[in-house]
Amino acid sequence: MKIIEETKILEVPTHASDEYGMAVMTSRLGSGTPTQVEVAVVRLRPDDGRFLTQSGVVELAARVVTGGEILLGKDDCAGNWMEIDSAEAEAILAEQAREAEAQEADALLEIGNIYC
Repeated sequence: MKIIEETKILEVPTHASDEYGMAVMTSRLGSGTPTQVEVAVVRLRPDDGRFLTQSGVVELAARVVTGGEILLGKDDCAGNWMEIDSAEAEAILAEQAREAEAQEADALLEIGNIYC
């Protein structure tokens, strides 16, 4: 897994959010006055043929599996993510699909029972 760290200088109005959705604390220079803010950006990129997923316990429906980059939020770190191979990724995605189909079938049955 590659960890890509970069710093960006953003010009934002006071009390705005930066382009990554993180709260930006700026000094008060007046209402709406642009302020330059330095933002640390950390991206994770899996090695070729590998995928990223959370390293901790996560509900199946909420588990992320991606072969692309992950942009870490302000409260996240690279240690919360791990690489898996394509077989593991396919197994997780297949199980998510089965769970989603089962939930959809249950919902349709419930709707049917309401109208009976």
